[in-house]
Amino acid sequence: MNPSPRITPKLGAAQSHGTALDLDHLVKVLWQGKWRIGFWVFVCCVAALVYVTRIATPLYTATTDLALDTQDENIVSFENVVSGISSDYYTIQTELETLRSRNLMRDLVEALRLDEDPEFNFWLLPASPGLVDQGLGFVLGIVAPPVRMLTGIEVPTGAEEEDTPPPTERQIRDDTINAVLEKISVASVRDSRVFRIAVRTEDPEKSARIADRLAELYILNQLEVKFDATEQATTWLSARVADLKAELETAENDVKTFTTDMDLVSVQSLEALNRQLKDFRDKTGDLGLRQETLGAQVRNLESAAAEGDRTAMAAIADDLRLDQILPRLATGGDAIATAFDVRFGQVLDRARLEQTRNADQIGALRRSIVEIETQVETQSADLVKLEELQREAEASRLIYEYFLSRLKETSVQAGIQQADSHVLSPAVIPRDASSPRKAVLMLTALIIGLLIGVALTLFRELGRSNFRQADELEQTTGVGVVGTIPNTPSRTRNRVLQFMASKPNSAMAEAVRNLRTSIMLSNVDSPPQIIMVASSIPGEGKTTLSLALAHSFAGVGKRVLVIEGDIRRRTLRKYFTKDRRENLLALVQEKMPLEEAVMHDEQLGIDLLLSEPSSVNAADFFTSERLVSMLARARERYDIILIDTPPVLIVPDARIVGQLVDAVIYVVRWDATLRNMVQQGLEAFASVGVKINGMVLNQVDIRKATHYSGNYQKYGHKYYAR
Repeated sequence: MNPSPRITPKLGAAQSHGTALDLDHLVKVLWQGKWRIGFWVFVCCVAALVYVTRIATPLYTATTDLALDTQDENIVSFENVVSGISSDYYTIQTELETLRSRNLMRDLVEALRLDEDPEFNFWLLPASPGLVDQGLGFVLGIVAPPVRMLTGIEVPTGAEEEDTPPPTERQIRDDTINAVLEKISVASVRDSRVFRIAVRTEDPEKSARIADRLAELYILNQLEVKFDATEQATTWLSARVADLKAELETAENDVKTFTTDMDLVSVQSLEALNRQLKDFRDKTGDLGLRQETLGAQVRNLESAAAEGDRTAMAAIADDLRLDQILPRLATGGDAIATAFDVRFGQVLDRARLEQTRNADQIGALRRSIVEIETQVETQSADLVKLEELQREAEASRLIYEYFLSRLKETSVQAGIQQADSHVLSPAVIPRDASSPRKAVLMLTALIIGLLIGVALTLFRELGRSNFRQADELEQTTGVGVVGTIPNTPSRTRNRVLQFMASKPNSAMAEAVRNLRTSIMLSNVDSPPQIIMVASSIPGEGKTTLSLALAHSFAGVGKRVLVIEGDIRRRTLRKYFTKDRRENLLALVQEKMPLEEAVMHDEQLGIDLLLSEPSSVNAADFFTSERLVSMLARARERYDIILIDTPPVLIVPDARIVGQLVDAVIYVVRWDATLRNMVQQGLEAFASVGVKINGMVLNQVDIRKATHYSGNYQKYGHKYYAR
């Protein structure tokens, strides 16, 4: 017995496997799920085919092309009323909305009497309950009687007729217009001024008729809009011209009246007054300077006279006569002095008179300046008023003439209006239905089925919690995989034994030989002698593997004993129906020798120790010293002893037996055993210190595993005979 340390499984690889799939593995997974993908592709294609041939109503599409006659120049005049429309983006969009307008659809409904067509007026269709209504009525019919019996509440079952009021004419018209709008699509052809009207109905002729009629109504609508605009413009212009004419007459009368009432005013006379005013102001300035000079002279003369200095008086007076009298004052006496004073008084009076006369001239000029300024101001205001009245009259005349000419032009153009669009291509009655598009629907169904199948396959793979590859099992558990055993074509236990004996070169036999070699080389110095085969749950093939491994050991001359360790179910005995001996309990209780207790199978070349029915507790049986003694005796007689134990997650027997053996082989069924079960089983062994010497991936489906593990298994499968 080899004691072993506690093992700790590694979980990282399992987690990484669940979150990522490399490209090669993805291709293999999809190939493995090809039948599932094909099934969903088939289902979706059949559903699409049924829809196309049985359910869908064929619809026919007819198109009419309209060319928009636009003008690019910017017209800022009353010609906009009757001219073509511009070609900017917003104008194009406006015309598209006009083609889809409810007013135009109402005219279309009235013109073609579409309100009498059941395709557009669903009120004409016979009333029939839908599937949902039928199902609801059925349920209510079942529920209503017990509810009425228990609560007294009357539950409507829908069997009675509802008092639905009949639709109004407005409601019928609105619903019909809505239906027509759903059948019609309008779009602009890219990089052009062409509108394409597409109508899709159940009748090809009806589609063409509606498309052409809608184009005609749109053109007529343009003409009506222009006629209305022209008429409104003419009416407005006529009223405006009359008002402008009255305004012009009033303005001209105002000019005449103002000219008659005022003095003759001209720009030239106003300029002459301004020049005269400037001259007077200049003269007033000169006289003011002279007045200052005269005043200073008078003051000097008066000051000299007051002082009595005749010499100074003569100098200030600057008079020739005084200059002549002055020398004679000293010799002439009083007469000369009197003459001097008289003459000085005359000079002073003359200076005062000249000062007074100059002041009078200044006052006269200032009064003239004030008078002229008043004239200039008055005449300037009159001239401004006159010019204003003349400008108003001229402006009224220009506006009147402009509107009068526009009125005449609009009146002339009233009868020569043209639409801004014309039919470029009338509708052609379609021969084939445009909907449903069979090829597109079938291709879509194919893609949808493919996507569903791929999604389900990938979801199944991502949600998988079992093992399909040896490296996956090894990375998840942290224990080396010592063997990968393919399944056998035999379905019964007896045939499994026959297959192992008759097919020594089969893939299963070679895989068991590889397992045998791995076990023996696991410890070259001390190869294991007692080997326990364990598993997590029943049905993982450990009993068959135990027999196959025993047969392989016997093939190399080993004396092999297989002990039935599952004394509850006793599965091993089901493989042998003839000459069966069941003496395990008797042997352990030492009631018979080992040679008599074992059963030899010639077909496999091995000895078997089967258990008989017993009420002995299995846990007590495996912990007894007699079992240890029996195994010691078996070691002396046999080279290899294989113990087939019950599942470790079901009963504790395997954990007890694991402490008595040299090696433990843990069997995991391919694509079946869940990861958490394997983890729990390994943890159960680790909790009692039992070491797992190797993992075996059992019952591998080689055909399916090829898509997951690579082509080497496929080559091996072809190399060995089955």
